Amino acid sequence: MDTYVEQFLDMDPEHKEYICTEDLRKFQQKKKFQDDFVQDWLKKFDPNKLDKITLVDVCRIRGVDIKDVRKFYGPAPDELRDVEVIECDMPLAMRVQVCKVINEGQKCCQDEPAFVQHIKKSLDRQFGKLWHVITVHGRYYSFYTHELGYNFAFRKNDCIFLVYKTPDVEDI
Repeated sequence: MDTYVEQFLDMDPEHKEYICTEDLRKFQQKKKFQDDFVQDWLKKFDPNKLDKITLVDVCRIRGVDIKDVRKFYGPAPDELRDVEVIECDMPLAMRVQVCKVINEGQKCCQDEPAFVQHIKKSLDRQFGKLWHVITVHGRYYSFYTHELGYNFAFRKNDCIFLVYKTPDVEDI
C-alpha cells in the first residue's frame, strides 16, 4: 500500500477520514520523523491551508482507489452497509447515529418534509443545535460551510443526503 495512505490510516484511528496539522505533529513526534514531515504533508495535501487533509484527497493525489483503502478500516457497521460516501469528515460513530436516525425516520414519517424534519430535530437533540438536512433525488450542486467534523454527504438507496452542522456564531 502507498506509504502516505498507510500513515494517514495510522493517524486516523477514529475513522473520521480527515486529519489536521495537530495530528501530523503528534504522529511526527511519535514516529520520530524528520522536521520537514509536517510541511511535506501540508504542501502535498493541503495547498489551500485549510488545516484539513481528507482521505479522499490523499487517495486522489496518490492515485489510490478509496474503496480499497476503506476496507482497511474493517467491515462497515450494519447501519452504513447501504451507504455510499460522497464527502465526509464526520467520525464513524456519529455517522452510524445519523444513519440510525434516518432508518427510524423512514419507518415513522409519512412524507419527505416530515422525514427531513425528524432527522434535523433528532440530530439537534443528540448532538446540539444548528444541524442542516437536505435530501436530493437526482443531480445537485452545493457549496456550504460546516463545522469541522460534522459533515456527511452520502447516497443511501435512491436518495442523496447532505447532513451537516454549522458553527454557532456565539462560539466563534
